[in-house]
Amino acid sequence: VIGIGTTASGIGTYRFALPGQLEGTERTTKFESNFSNVSSASTIATFLEGQISTLKGVIRVSSGSTSSLHQVLVAHNSNDSHITQNPFLSIGSTSGIGTFSSTLVGDDLCLNFHPDPLYSGGTNSVQIQTFTEAFYTINDALNAPPDLQYGTVTESLSLAQYDAKNGLRSNKSSFALQSDSKPIFQKQFNPSDVSVLDIATDTFTIVDHFFEEEIPFQLNLYKMASG
Repeated sequence: VIGIGTTASGIGTYRFALPGQLEGTERTTKFESNFSNVSSASTIATFLEGQISTLKGVIRVSSGSTSSLHQVLVAHNSNDSHITQNPFLSIGSTSGIGTFSSTLVGDDLCLNFHPDPLYSGGTNSVQIQTFTEAFYTINDALNAPPDLQYGTVTESLSLAQYDAKNGLRSNKSSFALQSDSKPIFQKQFNPSDVSVLDIATDTFTIVDHFFEEEIPFQLNLYKMASG
């Protein structure tokens, strides 16, 4: 269930990433919301085509008391983009106020809206509220982001991979060593987490480090006296 209000509040991006991970470095999926007013054919959402392969959009289009709710699916192969528009729900119009298209422009994958002639030009203004779920082309199979929880809803990300008979994905000469899905030679931590870094004692505390059994690894930082 998605509730869409009548204002521009809630514009932003949620990324399925680990805490402390730099924005845009994740390779999982992301949710975006946008708001705009248009009177002609316009781009309502933009993504880097080198990163995003597919997306799903839930879009509310309104003009005065006329309102429509649309769903679109977009995919591309870096040469061509394709869009499928699902059946829509509309009040005050049988056409849904307009149609959608997808294009590749330079490095961008664009989702576009084309208002019907009745709502184009002059003093016409069509309000567009867009919620998109965008999927990355390259998947991060090592880092599992935490679930997104709001109210009684839990959104989680699941990645499944299939080994075909003649596939090359399992034909590897190198791989990351893990123990119970935990990297052995690589550890990630958030320095702002007080349970990890105690700035009073200059001590890092990292669990599951594989140096000593069930004893947290502590790294003390020693400061050189000035002069």
